[in-house]
Formats: sequence, structure tokens, C-alpha cells
Amino acid sequence: MIKLTGNKLILFVKTKLFGMTGGRALRKTRIYVPVMFAATLFIFLSCRSGGAPVVRPLFMQSKRANVGLPGDAAGLQATLQERVSYRHADNTSLALRREDSLRKQATSLKQMQYLNEVVVTARLKQTFAPEREGRVRVDFIVDVPGELLDDNWRVTLFPRILHNDSVVPLEKLVLNGKVFAQKQAQDYKEYDAYKNSIIHPSAYDSIFPDRKKISLQIRKLQEYYWDMYYSQWKEADKYEKLRRQLEARYNRDNALRKGRRNALYHDYMLRGEEEVLRSLAAGSDTTGIMARYIRKFEKRANLLPIYKPRGEFNEKNLPRKYRDFYLNGTRLENIPNHVTTEADSVRIARHSYFYEAIAENESKLRRMGDTEDGMIPFPRQGGARLDSLVAAGAGLRYHYSQDYPVTPGLGRLRVVMDGRVEATDRSAYSLAASDTLTYMISSLAQLADTSLMVTATKLYRNMYNMLSIYPEFAAAKGSFDNRYADNRRQADTLISTYNKLTGEMGLQLDSLEIQSSVSLEGSYDKNHELSAQRAEALKDYLVSAYPSFFRGDLIRTSPVGEDWKGLVKELRQRDGIAHKDSILGLLGRAVYPDETEREIKTRFRQDYKVIHDSVYPKLRRMDITFHMSRPHMVSADSMQYEVREGYGQGLRLLQQREYWQALEILKDYPDYNTALCLACLGYNGRAYDILVQLPVTAGSEYLLAIVSYRMGKGDDAAGHLVRAVELDPRKAYRIGLDSETAELVRAYGLDAQIRRLGAADADALPEEGPQSGTPEEAAPESGTDQADTF
Repeated sequence: MIKLTGNKLILFVKTKLFGMTGGRALRKTRIYVPVMFAATLFIFLSCRSGGAPVVRPLFMQSKRANVGLPGDAAGLQATLQERVSYRHADNTSLALRREDSLRKQATSLKQMQYLNEVVVTARLKQTFAPEREGRVRVDFIVDVPGELLDDNWRVTLFPRILHNDSVVPLEKLVLNGKVFAQKQAQDYKEYDAYKNSIIHPSAYDSIFPDRKKISLQIRKLQEYYWDMYYSQWKEADKYEKLRRQLEARYNRDNALRKGRRNALYHDYMLRGEEEVLRSLAAGSDTTGIMARYIRKFEKRANLLPIYKPRGEFNEKNLPRKYRDFYLNGTRLENIPNHVTTEADSVRIARHSYFYEAIAENESKLRRMGDTEDGMIPFPRQGGARLDSLVAAGAGLRYHYSQDYPVTPGLGRLRVVMDGRVEATDRSAYSLAASDTLTYMISSLAQLADTSLMVTATKLYRNMYNMLSIYPEFAAAKGSFDNRYADNRRQADTLISTYNKLTGEMGLQLDSLEIQSSVSLEGSYDKNHELSAQRAEALKDYLVSAYPSFFRGDLIRTSPVGEDWKGLVKELRQRDGIAHKDSILGLLGRAVYPDETEREIKTRFRQDYKVIHDSVYPKLRRMDITFHMSRPHMVSADSMQYEVREGYGQGLRLLQQREYWQALEILKDYPDYNTALCLACLGYNGRAYDILVQLPVTAGSEYLLAIVSYRMGKGDDAAGHLVRAVELDPRKAYRIGLDSETAELVRAYGLDAQIRRLGAADADALPEEGPQSGTPEEAAPESGTDQADTF
């Protein structure tokens, strides 16, 4: 029989009693159970009624939980579309992820599901490279039939993503029945009560100390300290009293003896004085009389103890037990005492606990894990996407959306799901696996143009190259010495440039021009002559040292004299010159150069010293101009086609969606593919800046439509999209694969116009933009011109 009284549940149980004589009797026993265990007991009894496991109905049906595409749960294949999540350099962002509009794009014919795709890491040496991770968004519908839902169990569904050889679990879905949830909550409540009854070891000092015992031990220690002090104090008190008595006695005795000695001394002195006076009166010699009496005094005073002082009072005048007191200068107020400290309390408390209670608490603490497993047979599911209470018999549909990182080159993903049922009586049932959804990944990288791997270069017959060297000359001298200062390295720089032009590049020297300049020290006219002499000296050196390279008739000299323009340029670029503006004003108004230099030197002495030491050496310069031509080239210019070094590898990395590595190569070629790579990384502003400088093609206009839309330029984006389809009607078939272009068509009502343009005979048009095949198979079509300087 069961009865509920107050906060306890009473169970009346009949038991048999066996007596000494072998007889038996029935006895009714009361068992008190706390109310918090009552609900669990009732649920258990109700679940166990009938004897069969709770999950038996699941074996009598064939339904399963399944997955499908949004809008069509029966579909098994979808297309993942590339959608870049990006941030502009000005920290503004566009939220372009619109799940509702994406679901509307899925047609019953193609079952196309448009999802966000790749956001990858891109780190360049420039400042515009934030760090991002590659992602793909997978959307699917989870359908759970009503036959799988019941009040007495929970259903846990495990969706998984499959790609290549990897199986990646997604966040699970947990569907709890009402009775199951009540039992689970009750289990946790009981376990929490058990857990809360356990005391953490850090609280032992506040809960388990035997405070009465600790107080008693501290009291005993205090009394011991008092007894120790009192016994020393009593002895010190006795010592002080005895010492004062003995010191007083010694002082009195010494004073008495000293008085006796003084009286004896003066008595003998009076006797001597009397004898001296008598001798003087008698006319006798008095020599030695007083000395004789002093000897008598000393003999008597030293012979008798009553005249001898006892000396100073010391420890030898005290009993042996008090001698240490005297030597240490012990006084009553200086008697040391011990104080009961917190450390004493800690030492005592360390051994004064209720150790039985601690042992019981630690036993509960050690068993906590096992107790939790026993008291909570159905723990809450951590890391669940959905953990909800569901109604028995009613079906459930859930839209599952997941961002997922993808590896470069990944072409498809698959989604599959299975599940498990756990009932309140601990019976269980494994659900059959769902259908498999397959997602094909669509990427902007498919728009790559392989024809750009080949570049066309315009070759010019006549070219020139300029070089500046800084040979050094002795002051006011015009002869060139290769061994002087740094002149050998300066000459080697000139010869190295000549060898590169003629050897590596295969060019021919038509003429060499030497333009010489000097600094401003000295006379303006003489400096002009000096610059001419130095240019001729360098020419003579080149002709004599390298006769096979240079002939005298190929070298022209051009003296500049003092380089006033160079001085002004250097001053404008420098800091640290206090009167720079005033000096520049003088240079701008100069009529007589020598007078102007003297004025600067006189008025601005410190600034002139800086200019003389750091600026003047840069004015002593030789500007060398190589006039070159291509031998055997008759026409003024021609075209040369060549494969860009490393470009093919960058293009392959782009097509495999390894954008960071691709950009490391393509950044040296600011063309359509570079802009495409930047757009894939989300650097839309950078991509836009490149695209607007390129020739107008269907590919560039289509990519401009995408990046313009991302940048918030909807009107411009619509115009670019229409222009792209006009140039290549086949671009109309691409629009559905890119969410930006699809949203443009809807937002600006371009459906009819795009259909009309796309109805043109696309096969009659040459394909622009991406080419089929590998980069090595592309034919030369486009390139950039090269200027006539190098």
C-alpha cells in the first residue's frame, strides 16, 4: 500500500517473521521515501506496466526520419553556389545571404540549391588583406514522421556531411517526449540534491573543524605560556630584591671602610705635622718626617681589613642561580613572554577535524561519477542544434542550415542522417539511415580565362636605358682614377649594366652619353669646365679599359656644371634644415650663382654645413644613357607572343579554389583573372579597380556586375550584366548559378530582357572569358604593350 504524508511517501510492505520455535508471522513495515524520488518511482512503475519494452511499437512500423531539399523534400541532388562573405577596406559589409530568396531559385527541373560557398584566407604584403576561412552553406529539411514520436522516449538524430573519405558529424537534433522529459528533469533534480550535499575540499576548514577541541587546545597553550612567564617573573622578582639588598649592604660597608681609612690617614698626618712643628721649633731637620708617617699609615691601613674597601658588587656576590640574571641584565619588565598566534591556531586546527564526516564526504565525492551515471540514465545531449519537447504522434519538419569549411578543389558534398530512440525503461531502438543528399559546388573560379596565360608584347627596335653613378675625384681635379675611393665599384656598375643589355637581352649599343655635374663649391665657370673635364676623363677610361666594348666615336659627353636643379630637389625632400624655405627662396631668385652660394654660407652656417656634408656629394654625379637597338630588326616595332612564367600554375590554383596561393602569383599580372581571384576572396573594391581599366568583354562585364552589386552599386551592376549578355548571350545561362546576378535580375525586372538576349544564336558567337581545357592548351589572344624604356 502507498500513502503520501507531508513531504514523504510511505510504502507499507508485509514481511515474514521467523521465531525461535520455527513459527512464522506477518509484519507490516513502513518505508519512508522522499517526495523527490516519488515521481521517478511512479514513472518507472508506469513504464514497467505490462512487462514489454516501451519501444515495442517502433518494431511494428517501417517509418524513418529523412532529409530533403528546401521546397522539395524528395530531391536528392542540389548545386552549391559560390557566395563570398566579404568586408570592404572601409569596414563596411554587405549582408547578402538571403535564405528565402535562395530557396525560391530551386527549380523542380534542376533541383538547384543556392548556398554560400567559399571565404578563404588571403594574406598579401599589401594592407588590404584581412583573414577569412573557406565556408559552404548546406541547407536541408529534416522530416520526422509522427510514428517516431512518443511521450515515453526521446529521438536523437545525427546528420553527417560526407566529402572525399571524411565523415564530419553535424550538431544533432534531440526530440523529447513529455514523460521522458519529466523523468529526465527529476533525475537531474535528485542528482543535484546529491551533488549539493557534497562539500568541496576547499570548504573543509569552515565546516568540519572540531571547534570545541580547538578552543580547549588553544586554552591549554595559553595557560602554558602564562605559567612559563609567571615562573620566570617570580625568580626575576626574587633576584631584583636580593640584588638591591646586597648592593645596599656593599655600598654601606665600602663607605664605612673608606671613612675609617680617611680618618686613619688624617690622624697620621696630624701626628706628622706636630712632629714637624716641634722639629722646626727645635731647629732640627724635618726631612723625611711626613714620609715616615705615610708609611706607617699604609702599613696599618693595609694590614687591618676594616680599612680595606670590599670592591665593586658583581655576580660573584650573588647565589649561583642568580648570576645569569645579573650578567644578562634581567629586569622584571623585560621578562619575555609567548603569544598565541594564528599559526598556533592553524597547527592545532590541522589535527582537530570531524574525520568521520570528511571520510564520508570524500567517499561521496569519489563516487560522484558512478552515482551520476546511475541517477541520470538519460543525460542531456550537449552540442545539440535543437533540443525540444515534442507532442506524441505529431510529425516534425525542421529546416537545417549549416556553414561548413571546404578544402580547395572540393567538388561535392553529401548529407546523410541516422538516429536513435531511448525510452524511459532504458529500452532503445536504432533508426534506419536517411536518403543521401548530394551537393555539387559551383564557384566563381569557373569563370577563369585561360587565354590570358599567353601575353603579346610589342617590341620596339630602338630603346634606351639610364643609369646614375657617383665617381669621386680629387678636389678641383678632373682626372679619373679607378683606384681612388669607390671608383672601381662605380665603374663596375656601368659595365654590369652594359653586359646585361648586350649579353642577356641581346641588344646592340648605338651610342653612350655621359652627362656630368658637380657641386657648388668654387667658381661657377670653373665648375662647368671641371664637369666637362671629368666627363672626358671617364670617357677616356672606358675607351682605354674596355676597347672591345666602347669606341671613342660612340661616346658623347655633356657637361652640366653645377647641379642647381638637383640641389633644389634634394632640399625639398630633406628634413632637419632649419632655414630650408629661406634657402630655397635664395636659390629661386639667384642671378649670380657664386654670390648666392656665399650668401647661403654666410647667413646659414649650420644649414650650409649640413648641405655641404650630405647634399653636395649627391650632386657630383654622372648620368649615363645607353642608346640601344635590336640587331637584325628591320621594322620599327613588332609583336612577340610568350607564355607568362608561372601564370599557368596561378591559373590552376585559381580553378582549384586555392585563392591565396593563386593570388601570390597573379598579383604580378593585374588582369581579368587577378580581379576574379580578388573577387573570390571578397576584395571587391580591388577587383573593381582592375576591371574598369580592362577592355570591355563579356567576362569583364559579368564580373563587374557581381562586384558592383556587392559594393552596393545596384544600378551600375544591372547595366554591366545586360552588357555582358549582349556581348555573349551564353552568359544568360550562368546567371542562375550566381546569387548576385540572380538577385539583380529579380530586383531590376531584367527577366524578359535577359531571355530575349539569351535567345540569340549563342553558338555563332566566339566564347569570351573562360576557355575549356588546361592553361597550356590556350592560344595567344591578348596581352599588354611594353614601353620603349626599360
